[in-house]
Amino acid sequence: MNSHDDTAAAKRIDALRAAMAERILILDGATGTMIQTQKLDEGDYRGPRFQNHGFDLKGNADILNLTQPDLVTGLHLEYFEAGADIVETNTFNATSIAQADYGTQDLIHEINREGAAIAHQVHGAIGFTDEHILHRFTRRLWAWRDDFGSESEWAVGLGALVAANGADQLWPMVASR
Repeated sequence: MNSHDDTAAAKRIDALRAAMAERILILDGATGTMIQTQKLDEGDYRGPRFQNHGFDLKGNADILNLTQPDLVTGLHLEYFEAGADIVETNTFNATSIAQADYGTQDLIHEINREGAAIAHQVHGAIGFTDEHILHRFTRRLWAWRDDFGSESEWAVGLGALVAANGADQLWPMVASR
């Protein structure tokens, strides 16, 4: 990263920390559930690119990053319209193990890249970021994880809090300053 990247990233991290100090931030909900409400058929999942793919793709929400990016963008926007502050990428099952069920395990890098690009574009479109060079999204994702920890680290930490204090104390601990 160059000094402009470092400065822009530092500003975003400062803005995120300031917002977290003021209020609880709302993360988007279950994107997979939102996709299910769209009543997509096999052809919708396949799109033109995978017309002759040898596996069924219906139910592979992550492949929609490649075949239906406008749909995924629309779902992200719906969450923002409903009050979310942050959206995740549509990449819950974009792993080689999960994608092997659909014969798309060789596409995980592309699925993840496009999922991150879509979320990044939506954040930019509503004014959350001034960065428009999308080829840098991976460094941004890993920088965020370095600053705030991975999903696994959060799960272990929250699990330890629940184990030590009981489930009834989780929300007060998470929501307090």
